[in-house]
Amino acid sequence: MQAETQKRKLALSSITKGRQTAPIRVVLYGTEGVGKSTWASEAPSPVFVPIEEGTMHLDVARFPRVRTWGDLVDTLDVLETEPHEYKTAVIDTLDALEPIVWARTTATRLADGGKRVTNIEEYGFAKGYIYALDLWREIAERLDRLKERRGMGVVLIAHAALVTVKSPDTEDFGRYDLKIHQKASALLREWSDHVLFAATEIALRKVNNRTKVIGIGDRVMHTTSAPGWVAKSRGNMPPTLPLSFEAWAEALSGKTVTVDTVMARIDAMLGNVPADKVDAVTATVKKATASSDPVAALSAVANRISQMVASKEAA
Repeated sequence: MQAETQKRKLALSSITKGRQTAPIRVVLYGTEGVGKSTWASEAPSPVFVPIEEGTMHLDVARFPRVRTWGDLVDTLDVLETEPHEYKTAVIDTLDALEPIVWARTTATRLADGGKRVTNIEEYGFAKGYIYALDLWREIAERLDRLKERRGMGVVLIAHAALVTVKSPDTEDFGRYDLKIHQKASALLREWSDHVLFAATEIALRKVNNRTKVIGIGDRVMHTTSAPGWVAKSRGNMPPTLPLSFEAWAEALSGKTVTVDTVMARIDAMLGNVPADKVDAVTATVKKATASSDPVAALSAVANRISQMVASKEAA
C-alpha cells in the first residue's frame, strides 16, 4: 500500500473550484444567406479555413481555399505549429468539406474483399459513412489540439437541411439538422460544446397533418433543441438570441445584454451604412429604442445593419 501511495501523483491540493473559461467549440449551422460567416467573423481574431467561397464579401483573414484532404491537413498543421496571433479557427463549411472526407475515405480504404471503390456508396449499405467517421474524428482531434496547444477557439459552419424524423410516438416530422450525413452530424454535435441554429425567426405550423417550419421575422439563433431543429449549449443559455456573436458571448459569460452594449455595436457600424440609408436606419434605431423590449428590437436592427454593411462591401 505504501508503494502505491508513493507512486501516486494526484493530491487533494490539485482540486480547483469555480467556473473556468476555455476556448469555444461551436457548430453554427443555418439557412442560406442568414449570416453564418458574418457571425463567425465577429469571433475573437478569426482566421477562416475556406472550403467554399462564402466569405468574399467579408474583410477577414483566410487561408487559400481547401480543395483536398492534404490541403486541410497542411492548413491545420500550420495553425498548430507556426507562430501567429489568431484566436479562432473557422471551418467554412462542413457540407463542402464532406466530399473531401469521402474522397479521402475511398482513396485509402478498401471495401470487403480488397476491392477498390471510387464512391462512398460502393462500400455497401451505410458502411462508407461509418468508415468516413474515422476522418471526421481525426479532424476533431486536430481541432482539439488547436484548443489545447494554441488556446484557439473553433467555429464549424454548416448549411441546414430539413430532414424527416421517424417518431415511434407521434407522426413523422421535419427538423433542421446539419447538411451532412446524419452519422457525421451526430459525431460533431456530440464533440462540440455548442450547436447553434441560425435562421430567420421561425414558428411551427401544421400543414396537411405534417409539422412545417416557417420563417416569420428577424435573424436569430437557437441554442436549445426543439421539434423543428437540433441545438445544444453548455450552461444556462437563453433558448433564443439575436444572431450576433456579441449577444451570444455576453449570454455565455452570464452577463446581461443591455441597450448600451447593443447601441455601441450599432454606432460602430453606422459609418459604413450607405449614405442614402442613414436617415432610415437612424429612424429605425429610434423606434426600436422606444419599443417595449428595446434590447431585442435593437439587436434585430443591429443584425440588419450588419447585413447591409456586408452587402455594401460586396458591391
